[in-house]
Amino acid sequence: MQNSMLKFITCGSVDDGKSTLIGKLLYDTDSIFIDQLQTLKNDSKRYGTQNNKIDYALLTDGLLSERSQGITIDVAYRYFDTDKRKFIIADTPGHEQYTRNMATAASTADVSVVLIDASKGISIQTKRHLYITTLFGVKDIVVAINKIDVVNFSEDIFNTIKQEFLDIVYLLKFRNLKINFVPVCSIDGDNIVFKSKNTPWYKETTLIDILENITSDDSYNSNFRFPIQYINRPNANFRGYCGTIASGSIKVGDKVKITPSNKTTTIKDIVTFDGNLNEADKGDSITLTLEDEIDISRGDIIVKTDENIYLYDQFKATIVWMDDIPFNLNSNYELKIATLNIAAKINPMTKKNLLTLQDVKTDTIAQNEIVNCNILINKKVLIDKFSNNKTTGSFILIDKISNQTVATGIIIETIVSKKNIFIEHHTITKELRQKNLQQKPFILWFTGLSASGKSTLANEIEKKLFSKGYKTYLLDGDNLRGGLNSDLDFSVEDREENIRRVAHISQLMLDAGLIVITAFISPFKKNRDYVRSLVNKDEFIEVFVDTPIEVCEQRDKKGLYKKAKDGIIKNFTGVNSPYEKPENAEITLCNDNIEQSIKQILDYLERGF
Repeated sequence: MQNSMLKFITCGSVDDGKSTLIGKLLYDTDSIFIDQLQTLKNDSKRYGTQNNKIDYALLTDGLLSERSQGITIDVAYRYFDTDKRKFIIADTPGHEQYTRNMATAASTADVSVVLIDASKGISIQTKRHLYITTLFGVKDIVVAINKIDVVNFSEDIFNTIKQEFLDIVYLLKFRNLKINFVPVCSIDGDNIVFKSKNTPWYKETTLIDILENITSDDSYNSNFRFPIQYINRPNANFRGYCGTIASGSIKVGDKVKITPSNKTTTIKDIVTFDGNLNEADKGDSITLTLEDEIDISRGDIIVKTDENIYLYDQFKATIVWMDDIPFNLNSNYELKIATLNIAAKINPMTKKNLLTLQDVKTDTIAQNEIVNCNILINKKVLIDKFSNNKTTGSFILIDKISNQTVATGIIIETIVSKKNIFIEHHTITKELRQKNLQQKPFILWFTGLSASGKSTLANEIEKKLFSKGYKTYLLDGDNLRGGLNSDLDFSVEDREENIRRVAHISQLMLDAGLIVITAFISPFKKNRDYVRSLVNKDEFIEVFVDTPIEVCEQRDKKGLYKKAKDGIIKNFTGVNSPYEKPENAEITLCNDNIEQSIKQILDYLERGF
């Protein structure tokens, strides 16, 4: 932590006090030189600060147009340090028309300091800046509820804004964020560097203390990525490949391959201006020489041979449209990712309505709008999800005619092109596996409310079948939510995706000849019907555990139903999210006696199997 570097941005709506906060932060940490301080005092008088107070915003608002209008237009960067840490601050504009400037600063930030005017509350620009910074991978958010003096240092107003902010984070489905809330007064410095006596109810620490102690989370993929920027050929005896290491490290003698050609070779030398190295790491600008003569071009990426590499020609992305000319389906755009420029086609899907926080379908994109879309490129290349690699997971879009940058974006998910998928017909079929295992495979799908007894019954049934020599496997939330489906939350969309994945896993296990037992609420009929559609008619058995909700509530040791009724848990089935009862389940269990329910299931299986 000592002397480590932290890059943070300040963002929020117009007049929330971003520039003033930074100025006061610099002033109170003794980060202003004497001559700068005198200039600041003179400028404060010149621009008419009331009561002859210092206008701390002038430290970052350096443009004449900024000072005359009292707003931030461009991103202002400032450097300072304390005994514990070095900092780079980016003061970003609050106006919607300068969203692109803010997005640029967010792309390199470790922390986002979001300012909210306590007298006005959360604005649409607050939501927009939160959304953008989080999209660009910022996981540490410090919410500075500013101008707390204007509302008489009210704890109630502070707590109300805090809860509203947390509700927005929940609705936007942001996960793994670390959020701190601080009541501040930028002009007087309350809780910025020094604890304020005006907020005795605030027991936490100051803004600077939070920033000094945040641990940067560099959880990105450490796989080696070296995008080729330039081929250096000064003479016939030397051929080097220049660039900056995007992630990972490399040593002389490491075996590597070139994408997209997949040619393999060995690192011969690592050359720098200061001499050759034996090893280089992320961020190092180097020239690599190779043991073999290989055709390599700008835009190719060198990786290590021990990594499984997949090439893609389409992906899901989120983009921020920066151009004042709206997106046009008929325009030609070029995508620049790392050092590669490639033709791209954008298919808009949905854009975020920041008033309602809902996604709406669209085929147009206007300036500063945030859009989720599919992007197709004209050849398969190596790309990564942004959550794994910032360099090979982010891009800009360029208008081919004007050569202007029109958008910036990140890769959310790679897509395997269906036109390149070919079904292999294996020699060993489901029928052969069934014969080998001497059993008929099927899916026993338990559905019902939370605490209805699904998991208990599913576990008991598997024990009975296993004891009789059947080959079974039990799927439930515990063995999927902790691994394969750990990226999903409990929104309606993610719950449906959870069941879709379970359906295909069940189908594969069925194909392997196993008896598959599942225990999921699976509240929606269309999702259960989808599972049924994947297999033969006699291979899917729906078991409806029809336990009344009153009984489920009594069994609920975790208190989930109560939390749902109190509004703490949202989208909870049976309370604030519907459960669509099966109309024609093969087995319906209305008996509260476990043994009788097990007998009912086994009797059905014996009759049919």
